[in-house]
Amino acid sequence: MNKLKSTLGDYYALVLLGVSGLFAMLVYFTTIFLLLDLNAFHFSFKLLIILIPCLVAIPILRKSNHLIKKHIRNDKFKNEQLEAATKEFMYLNNKLTDSIKYAERIQKSILPSQDLIRQTFPKSFILYKAKDVVSGDFPWYFNDGNTAIIAAVDCTGHGVQGSMMSMIGYFLLKQIVEASFIHQPGSILDCLHLGVVTTLEQQENRDARDGMDVAICNISLDKMEVQFAGAHRSLYYVHNGKLDQIKGNSFPIGGTVHAKKGISVKFTNNILKVTPGDAIYFFSDGYPDQRGGPDGDKFMNKRIKELLVENQHLSMQEQRQILEKKFLEWKGTQDQLDDVIFIGIQF
Repeated sequence: MNKLKSTLGDYYALVLLGVSGLFAMLVYFTTIFLLLDLNAFHFSFKLLIILIPCLVAIPILRKSNHLIKKHIRNDKFKNEQLEAATKEFMYLNNKLTDSIKYAERIQKSILPSQDLIRQTFPKSFILYKAKDVVSGDFPWYFNDGNTAIIAAVDCTGHGVQGSMMSMIGYFLLKQIVEASFIHQPGSILDCLHLGVVTTLEQQENRDARDGMDVAICNISLDKMEVQFAGAHRSLYYVHNGKLDQIKGNSFPIGGTVHAKKGISVKFTNNILKVTPGDAIYFFSDGYPDQRGGPDGDKFMNKRIKELLVENQHLSMQEQRQILEKKFLEWKGTQDQLDDVIFIGIQF
């Protein structure tokens, strides 16, 4: 602020000096023309009057020239500083962008592809829309030939912080299911909750909330049976054009808030029998919580249910296209608020 005041003061001084010089010259030259009408007796006096404005103008012009050069030097210095700062910013921005893109490649390399999932579930889709380059939402999939387990995981946050939590979730699930051979969805979530609390040392922080919401299914095509467990997430089930909902538990994976209240974190294992033509859907809260439409409202689960029922006669790929189109239309010009993952499987 002081530098700004000093700069403005110099500019005001420059303007004042210039105006003063012009005014002085105007007054004196006007006087000269008046005096030239007098007789030659006053010639020496006239000469003196002519010399006075010149003597006044010279230091004024020198001071003005000094101020102009000073400001030119200052502007040049400021421009050099600005250019250096811009180069430094661009360098850091490029380094950060490269790091995030590298993180994106790592994250994508461990996520299951839709082609892999379609080998077991030909009539299926995954709608995956990250808010940023990397995501806190991710699909998780396991199939050993006898058991197929698929999950939609929504980690706390999005972007870089969400992606870091997603890596914790991914490897904990891998350890629980593949190494410990725990395949019942309810038990998987129990172990995942304990793993997050332990990994993040949340026992020491009774107000810790970092974690994830999860919808997970163990699907047996031989038995035509779906086992489901949910942490803050539900399963939608469509049978003969009618939609039913199996609610998950009302607490998330990770955090100690419920334990602090004396609530036991034990996840329920639900069993659902399906028939050919039935479909199941589960998703993160990024889709229903997206704001948009004419009044900036949330999309809400009610509209999702209506979309799923209205489009049951279409293939799963067509349903995915409709879900994505509807999401983008609803969002409009507003920012995407969160990561989105939406999984659908038809039997």
